[in-house]
Amino acid sequence: MPRSNLIIRHYQSYIKETLEENERTKNNKPMGLFAYFLFFCYVVFWGYVFWMPPLG
Repeated sequence: MPRSNLIIRHYQSYIKETLEENERTKNNKPMGLFAYFLFFCYVVFWGYVFWMPPLG
């Protein structure tokens, strides 16, 4: 059962790190409209790349 113990320790440390990060970033403000704008630019860029005809 050493592998099971390894996996259990891995997930316990993952949960611990996740909870610590949640506490550390609890007071940060979300990106808001800026994040939507960046996502829109991302979609437009890849739409342009894939739906335009090839250059030649």
